[in-house]
Amino acid sequence: MAFLRANTPGLRVAHAHEIVAAFFGYKSNIALKSDAAYPIDDIAKAQTMVPDVEGIKTRLAKLIGLPAAIPSAFEIADMLTRFLVDNGWFGGTVWLYETVENYVTEVYLVEKDYEIMNQLSGVMAETNAYFDEAYFEEVEVTRTNDGMIIEAAGQYYGSNDPDRVFAGDTIDMTATIKLDRVAGHTCFGEEDFMIGGELNDDWYEDA
Repeated sequence: MAFLRANTPGLRVAHAHEIVAAFFGYKSNIALKSDAAYPIDDIAKAQTMVPDVEGIKTRLAKLIGLPAAIPSAFEIADMLTRFLVDNGWFGGTVWLYETVENYVTEVYLVEKDYEIMNQLSGVMAETNAYFDEAYFEEVEVTRTNDGMIIEAAGQYYGSNDPDRVFAGDTIDMTATIKLDRVAGHTCFGEEDFMIGGELNDDWYEDA
């Protein structure tokens, strides 16, 4: 709290507490303090942190009397994340983005492309196509008392070998990411990643 106030001139103590609570995914500082199941004191045990940028934004909109020059929700999340990392309280992976949905499609799944290709190699083998482009568009985030489940639907596109019989060139796929809570609502253990897919057979129906 002192760090946040030191870097945000004019910020009240009570407001600093509420903003930090929002960073950890709580609706109030009271909720943070009363959480005995996943106390933020256990941050060091976590391996993945997903700062609640949207929660901070919502909280800032409700607080009255904030400094005129207060940083944006994303800037506050970045500031607090750097503080926790620099002071050795957290040493895992940080998912810092405006929204979880955008992080998953623009960063996480892009970095998982090789693993996705490996896991779908059996489906790819059913075709005569070369696959090189995966696209995820629909992302659904479900928050529970014990963690977060993220499901992303998309397609893997390929190019058919012109010298072989066409047998499909698109795979419909769904990625599932499961995060179990460790501290607060934003600090989790190592993510559990799964990908499933099947050959899109629309081409067969149109043939």
